This record gives sequence, C-alpha cells and structure tokens, in this order.
Amino acid sequence: MMYAIKADSRNVRATASLNDVPLASLTGTNVGNVIEFAGRWLEDGENRLRITVHGPSVLRGGDPGFVGSDGQPLGSALDEAEAWVQVHRLPPDFTGGEVNGEVVAEARWRIADVQGEPTFPTGAENRFLAAALPGMRWRNSRLPADPASARPQLIAWLRGLAASLEQGDSNALVNAAEPGIRDTCAAIGQNADQQLEGFRAMLQDEARGLRLLPFRDEDVRIEPIAYGRLLLCSRSDGTPLLRAGPGSATDFEIEIRAGMISNGWVMF
Repeated sequence: MMYAIKADSRNVRATASLNDVPLASLTGTNVGNVIEFAGRWLEDGENRLRITVHGPSVLRGGDPGFVGSDGQPLGSALDEAEAWVQVHRLPPDFTGGEVNGEVVAEARWRIADVQGEPTFPTGAENRFLAAALPGMRWRNSRLPADPASARPQLIAWLRGLAASLEQGDSNALVNAAEPGIRDTCAAIGQNADQQLEGFRAMLQDEARGLRLLPFRDEDVRIEPIAYGRLLLCSRSDGTPLLRAGPGSATDFEIEIRAGMISNGWVMF
C-alpha cells in the first residue's frame, strides 16, 4: 500500500510531520502543494499527523509582520492564514503526478479558528490507525542515549559527504542513502537498482561545478526526530546543511535524516 502526504500553507510558515518526522517545509508563498512519499514513516497502530505553524510568512522587503520595507502598513500578515497536511492512500496503479487518493487523515490550522492573537509555534494534529510497511531499517536505528555525544562523529561523517560531492564523487552519498532507498522500493514494488542508478546520475549531474556552502561545527543543528531514532541534520537557521553556495555552477540541496545501523551512519 502506498501513501503520500500533501501539504500547503497560506500566509504562514509551517512544517508538516508524520510520527515526529518533518516531511515538508512550507513558506506560505509557495505555488501549489508540497508532496512527499510517506508510507515508510507509518507505525503499526496509532500514527500522529501534525502541522506546526511557526509564524507569519516573510513579506515584501524581507520584513516579517505588518509593515512593508517602505514603512507603509500591509494589513494583517495573517489575513486568511491557514496550513494543512493530508495523508493520502494511493491507488495500486499510481505511477506519479497529482496525488488524489483516499484521504485517511488531515490536520488543519486556520487563523479563523483562533480566539485572540495566536502564540507561535502552534498548530494542529490528528491521530489515525495504519499498518507499518515491513522491513524499514530506520526503525532499527540505535542512537546514543545522549545524542550530543555522537556530535563529533556525526559531523565528521557529514564533512566526508560534503567533500566527496565537491570532488565530483557521488558514491559516498549514494552508499549512505542505499539502505533507505532499497527498503522503500521493496515495500512499494519498485526496482531498487534502477532507483539507485537514477539517484547516482542525478548527483553526478549536480556535482559538476558544485560548490557547497561551508559550515563550521557550531553551524550544525542536530535535532532528534522519529521519537529519538533519527537525527535531523541542518544549519542553525533550519536550512539544509548540504546546499549550494555562492559561485556554485549548480543549484543543490538535500535533507539529511541520519540514523545509526551496526555502528555506522546511514541517511534516511
């Protein structure tokens, strides 16, 4: 059974998550919906779908709030604000394109439902029953009781991935992602070798002339997710750690959810 989340927001920044795994970042100014395959993150029994609203969208001139860069009032930045996420059960013949399957769960936040001024972060959640896909190795990830103790080793691994990419070598990133890709393909009946080769080709293309934005150890944010089984690795401002910087010939970014399997880091 295949599942996907479909999410969007209007006039607010928000994050859609399933079982404590962030799957979509919403700016409130996107055109269209954000769609992400979600079946691998399902748990047996009760599942938690959540939309977390962080605050108003950034308005023209880069100024959040109610006044434009010219000092003129813009009206409430939260007018008609809303954010939502749905879980769709996809039909067996789904091969891509617009997600319009059966909606099995929805979480929606609307400013119209708020009494008085909202306090951020806020949001809404919904709990629903489902069955987990078999063989998802991320569930076997075993992190140290204190994730901070793994920080030096994890940062060294991340720097290795970055160095390989800048040298035009995609193998390190493909190897890191392989367990998760194989698990997902096995669960939904896709050819894992083809998916891995497609991923490798995409990375090789992106790596031509790639210059990643440098990061210092103190720039790395490590956030436990998936109820403590994985670590979301990002920059201190929440943006992807591995992303293109000034002077890069290609536009690149990739989100890293790191787990530890058999004492080695894996990307999910």
